[in-house]
Amino acid sequence: MSEDCIPPGMVQRVGDEASKAIQPSQDPREIGTSQEKFSPHDLRDRVVIMSIFYEIVKLDHVAKAWQRWTEMKHKGSSDSFWRMLVRERDVDRDAIYEVAAQIYGFEVAEINRLRALALIRDLAETFSQEQWQQMIQLLVVPIGVGEDPRTGHARLIFATHDPTRPEVARLLQSFSLDSFELRYSAPSVITELFAEIFPPQIQNLPFMQDEELVEEVPMLPEVEAALIKDESKPAELNHNSLVDWFESVLVATYRDGATETHIFLNDQRELEIHFNVDGQLQLWRKEATFHPEGLLAYIMDEIIKVHDFDPGVIMEVTFQRWIERNLTRFHIMILPNVDTDELMSGTVIIRLLGHR
Repeated sequence: MSEDCIPPGMVQRVGDEASKAIQPSQDPREIGTSQEKFSPHDLRDRVVIMSIFYEIVKLDHVAKAWQRWTEMKHKGSSDSFWRMLVRERDVDRDAIYEVAAQIYGFEVAEINRLRALALIRDLAETFSQEQWQQMIQLLVVPIGVGEDPRTGHARLIFATHDPTRPEVARLLQSFSLDSFELRYSAPSVITELFAEIFPPQIQNLPFMQDEELVEEVPMLPEVEAALIKDESKPAELNHNSLVDWFESVLVATYRDGATETHIFLNDQRELEIHFNVDGQLQLWRKEATFHPEGLLAYIMDEIIKVHDFDPGVIMEVTFQRWIERNLTRFHIMILPNVDTDELMSGTVIIRLLGHR
């Protein structure tokens, strides 16, 4: 079974198994007291479904989170259901975050402690005090240097416990690196790395007083290479994370003068991106570096703000982005393929509405 998608029938299976776990005297729709009664068969959040399937959470955790989530939703909250679940007491938060990272297509980081510590020291003065403070608060840590498969250039690899969090993507984009990669790691691992470099400062910022941290140490060549910005290409088009890739598609749509962008799977399960220019669909590129289900999950949860996947319903929303100092409006639609329940089976259409 693929780790990043939900096989057909999984929702029904999880719902059936969860229902059996309820005491016979309990009506599954009477668990909780919110206006929307909870039933395992109503679950559509992929992270929650897989967390139940892997026996990471119990049904009473899900029911309590459902009650709080529906109450917050009525108050205008757009948080995903799984983010409410991860706040429940006595749940394995690390395991839930790992499931979310897998579903959204992020790799699990294999961290070499000594190399990561050396890298953090190398980068001590590369990032500002405020940037280090933000990294500690969001649990984002540089752990290594890799190669960008598109350019062959070096790129920094970061790890975080919540790679789907929009604030993390915005923070990394603010570093103006030519390229970077984001992976998942348990928060305890990241905290230990920071605590070893900044022992007292992890709880008491500002922290850039550690002499060992700021002393003059020659930077490793591969680290220096990862920090060199390639001015020959727009920075927006060189990021490799799923979130940055989506943003780069929006930028390219704007710059290429396309009225629409179509994204769909080909027979090799590669994403094909086509631009509609002057009424003709033209292939822009093929993408096989991350899982298509992760892209769809990101669009649904973070752009359309819909957490219940229904393969027979068109989902759409209008949103805005600042591109080259212009406030640009887009309309995105997910057109389903009614012949299959596979997550990424239809077409994503992004329509450029205009800018000002």
